[in-house]
Amino acid sequence: METVELKPTTPPAAPVPPSPPSSTTPPATSVSAPKVGKVVQVTVGGYWINHYRKRCHQATTDYCNRLVLGFATTMASFGHKIGMIRSEDKAFPDQWSAWADTKPGGVDTVEFSYLATHGGTYGHELKASTTGSNWIHWFMATFDNLNANNGCHISTLKLQWDPDPKVKNWILKAPTNPTPMMVLGDGRLRWAVIDCCRSLQVRLENDSNRNPDYETEDQFNERVKQVAEATPDRTWRWCLDGVHMLFGFTGYSSDSGLTAQRGTSFAQRAGKGETLAESWLDEAYSHWCEDAPVVLACGRSGEDSQRRLETESLATTSPTLRASDIGGYTYMWRS
Repeated sequence: METVELKPTTPPAAPVPPSPPSSTTPPATSVSAPKVGKVVQVTVGGYWINHYRKRCHQATTDYCNRLVLGFATTMASFGHKIGMIRSEDKAFPDQWSAWADTKPGGVDTVEFSYLATHGGTYGHELKASTTGSNWIHWFMATFDNLNANNGCHISTLKLQWDPDPKVKNWILKAPTNPTPMMVLGDGRLRWAVIDCCRSLQVRLENDSNRNPDYETEDQFNERVKQVAEATPDRTWRWCLDGVHMLFGFTGYSSDSGLTAQRGTSFAQRAGKGETLAESWLDEAYSHWCEDAPVVLACGRSGEDSQRRLETESLATTSPTLRASDIGGYTYMWRS
């Protein structure tokens, strides 16, 4: 477990997005104040993509639907409400964008969301210095809907396609002035599972010994370089404006029948009010598939974020923080 305390001069965690977020969905009030003992009933949602066809080239997955549907239906069995499920033919990148995430189908229209697809954390070196490299990190995940107007990806920061055909890689358009593409929690969202590879990457934890067949050794080494200094707070701090916790993985996460039940088993504990962080770390960890789960919590200070990470459940919810209120982060992983 690591805690990061922000200095008083640190800018707000989430800068103003490129366009004002829609306000068609009112913010949730049921989970904004501390409550102890009784499980708060929340609205859940999910997004899953298994097939990546002509447009967005990725390896097919087999179990993303089971992860999301298992989570949602199990939460419903405890009395929580399913607000929306977006399968691969109904999932659009705009649904995670800062300007449309509170419109119908958007991630900020529910309080607890689950995303399962291909994804990863990436890094870009801004400059070299005598004290080491200065890197900025972002998360990107793949959608694949032929009717989408804005490409195949969701990203924490604004990106552009490198025009050099020899490079063919996503890079930051303005790395010295990063612009968030997501602002999570300014609507209803309070907790989000990002069930993707390297979604909450912790440096090289669970990464240096993993080399899938679809990557060359050179590609793998370059990817390792990109995440060598990554931490969940550095990657996601631009986007948190009301979200209490994020749940994900460092290194690769499995798409396997051995672990396809983790959405269900996490919901079996979270839905009845067990501690959220411990539930995710227990249920998403896999020795056989080498899955290393991570939880990130924000707070008014480092001490507050650690307390929230260790104690928050749907029976003990913490006050919601706006971006300007965040003064520290704590993240924990299991490997």
